[in-house]
Amino acid sequence: MDEEKETSCNECLFEPLEKKAFMEMVCLLTLFPKTNGIECVFCQDSVDIHNLHDMFKVYGCALSCLINHVMNVHEIDLNVLFSVEMFIMHKVAKRDAADVLTVLAYRKSMNEMYSEILKNQLIATFKENFVDKKIKINCEHEIESITYRYYRRLDESGITLSKNHLEMLMVILFRRNESIRFFKVFKKSNSITHLIFNLALLLSMGSDSGVSTTALINDFKGHGFAKSTLTKDQMHEYLEEYVEILESNIELDEWVCAQQKNVYWSECLDVWAANRMHEISAMDNSMLELCVKTKHYEDGWLIYETHSNTNVINTTKVCVLCISALRDTSDRRWIDKIAVLIEDVITREEPESICELLESIMHRISELPLNYLVSALNIMDRIIDCLCSYREVVVFMLSAICALCTKCEAPEINSICMKYARQLYDGFKKNIRKGALMNNHNQAILEVHDAMLAVCNALNDHEGFNDICNDLACMNIDISKLSCKCTYNAHNRDCNCSLAKNKLITKRSKKPSSFGFLNR
Repeated sequence: MDEEKETSCNECLFEPLEKKAFMEMVCLLTLFPKTNGIECVFCQDSVDIHNLHDMFKVYGCALSCLINHVMNVHEIDLNVLFSVEMFIMHKVAKRDAADVLTVLAYRKSMNEMYSEILKNQLIATFKENFVDKKIKINCEHEIESITYRYYRRLDESGITLSKNHLEMLMVILFRRNESIRFFKVFKKSNSITHLIFNLALLLSMGSDSGVSTTALINDFKGHGFAKSTLTKDQMHEYLEEYVEILESNIELDEWVCAQQKNVYWSECLDVWAANRMHEISAMDNSMLELCVKTKHYEDGWLIYETHSNTNVINTTKVCVLCISALRDTSDRRWIDKIAVLIEDVITREEPESICELLESIMHRISELPLNYLVSALNIMDRIIDCLCSYREVVVFMLSAICALCTKCEAPEINSICMKYARQLYDGFKKNIRKGALMNNHNQAILEVHDAMLAVCNALNDHEGFNDICNDLACMNIDISKLSCKCTYNAHNRDCNCSLAKNKLITKRSKKPSSFGFLNR
């Protein structure tokens, strides 16, 4: 690419008005008296702007001149420096982590890689042309602020900024997130507007601000703030994403509480976005936990959906997310999401993972109000056929149902639990007959019978208990100690019979006993 084409291409990256602001800045700096005997590139070379690199070179040279060559300053139209710096900040801004969806959708395309390279080149161009003998201990950016350094020169000369110019300076420092410099200026100023105070409150909420929001509120309690000088158009241009927050009419305490949550969430998003590409699994699982903590439930579900076909996300964390959301929002869509979660795990055909998830769900739904508990249990209608395919899962679910009934002691819950326990048991028997189960040896089958006996015993389902005992009697296998104990206890509690000396069970009524298999 020849020089003419390269210049033409780069010129597309800025507007004529932006170039005009740079040229106005050059003119303003020439008005200041200079110190003799100091070599200054800005004053010696002619300014020629064709592309972004030229702009960053001019900015670096102009800033060096202001700091090192200018003898003293007087008030100028700060709009010029403000516009130039806002443009510079925009060109080297970090990738915006506006929301979870934006972070999840981010993929480093060729355009993004080009933008990253260009940004680094522009920063390097500035550094090559910026000379400052002082150590910038309070500068929190790679590119220094010309607006702030101009303010410092004014302050050294004992000149106070007008209210409008002070607001512009504070907007710049706020956008740069330079809390140390912001509060330095804030404490010295006698013209605090309502806008500046609100910006101070927002900055104080940052984890590294070093300023207490509560102390700030107490210090200015009853203080009469001056009206902002910025127009609505300027507010929308300079503080676009903050306008709604800054113009809110709610009570201060409520506003502060809401914004503290927003600031904390924004910081979490930034950290997550910055580190996610290096360790997706760890970062996404951590972010999912934060979504529960901060009640950003929909965002947490978006993270899970990104990985729903993989084992990246810990499903127990997703279970906590869904049940917490159901409890806090009363939105029944979260019941459907729990069902989707279980179905996703079932498709992986890993009984251990299925049991782990179901254990988490059954443990947590027991804490829900009765109406939500009923709805959550009815998820079984969608998944019960799949659950019957795994002996370990059937045993676990029967045990979990037994524990839930014992804990809840609600007739409605007992009825639903018995229905699903019966369906699990019948489905398991059907799969045994079809030969559709692996590991269907006698011991494995007995585990299911033991678990079902425990359910019937806990729910006092005599008919169901007799059915299971009859099934056991038909099996030509030795029953387990657990079955014996469970059956013996039920027999002593419920049966109107006597135990003969030869330990044969004799039913006093004419109806055959289901416990006859114990005579073997």
